[in-house]
Amino acid sequence: MDTTQSDIQQSQSIDNDMQNTQSIFSQTFDNPIKPITLSHATQSDENIVLPINSKQEIQTTQECKQNALNTKQEIQANNTQMPPINTQIFHKTQTLLQHLASLSIFDNETLQKGMKIDLSHSNSDFFELYVGAQLHLACAYTYVLDERAFAKKDSPDLHFMRCEIIKKTPQELLKICVPTKNAFDYRVRSSGVDTRLFYEHPLRICPLCIAALCRLLSTKHKRTILPNQIKEEEIMGLIFKNKLKNLIM
Repeated sequence: MDTTQSDIQQSQSIDNDMQNTQSIFSQTFDNPIKPITLSHATQSDENIVLPINSKQEIQTTQECKQNALNTKQEIQANNTQMPPINTQIFHKTQTLLQHLASLSIFDNETLQKGMKIDLSHSNSDFFELYVGAQLHLACAYTYVLDERAFAKKDSPDLHFMRCEIIKKTPQELLKICVPTKNAFDYRVRSSGVDTRLFYEHPLRICPLCIAALCRLLSTKHKRTILPNQIKEEEIMGLIFKNKLKNLIM
């Protein structure tokens, strides 16, 4: 009797275990376990039991990472194999561009002695002239004097601004120059014939231009600057070194 009852209890226990196993098995596939992120796992990799789908997803993720790593290594290898950029080419190109920018259609002799130029298209108070890529505040002077003007004054004035004298002088009698020394060529003409020629003759700066310069500087510095406070030699030196623009601008 005891044996039979023990067998019955054992049989019921086995049936209960099977039912529990079937229930767990059924619940597992009816509600699949979500994929587990390895970086957040608290157990070792050996103890983690993952569903089939989760293992496939992790395997796919690992493959993507590996492919990305391989691609990065290939790019680095290609960059390593590329020849280094030759900086000498850039320096040479820059040097050539600077040389071209410094070229001028005028030679030094022409710039010193002066040339005819159309001033009607500029509203500036100065004679602006580009030599290559560099701006110069040029000068102007009357290179043809008639006998009457020569009798009053034996040399023309050098103008660095468009003063009243320049505005009244016919443009065909003017030369624009970028001087580097006080040496200018001009002539005296009577009835269309040149009677006197002067070469590399020193000129004086126009007093009206100096007065106009003082007015500009007074406005710029907000204090009165008189013509007797500026030496003619100093202005001439600024003109020869192309530094006059730094004083005004």
